[in-house]
Amino acid sequence: MRELTERDEESIYKLDNIQKHLDNEICFAALDAIDLYHEEEDTIIRGFIFSQGEREEAIAIDENGYILYHKPITKKRIKPNLIESICSCLLYYLIQIGEGNE
Repeated sequence: MRELTERDEESIYKLDNIQKHLDNEICFAALDAIDLYHEEEDTIIRGFIFSQGEREEAIAIDENGYILYHKPITKKRIKPNLIESICSCLLYYLIQIGEGNE
């Protein structure tokens, strides 16, 4: 990966806030995360692996709260519906920062 720029640092700060929000709201699944470089957009995104027992799902989110990728890693999906919970969580987060309550 290339050397981080000031713009990358801003992206990481926003992604850290998104991750904190997900950590607080998605309590039914464990969360691991890693920063990734999105070559097409020339930006940093964050990859998340959510796990619940033997169930795992991968999700990539950008600093604006857009889900760029979602795929179950195992045959069984996380219950309750993980992607629905994440979408609700991201919407609530985006409303909060839009109101200046971050």
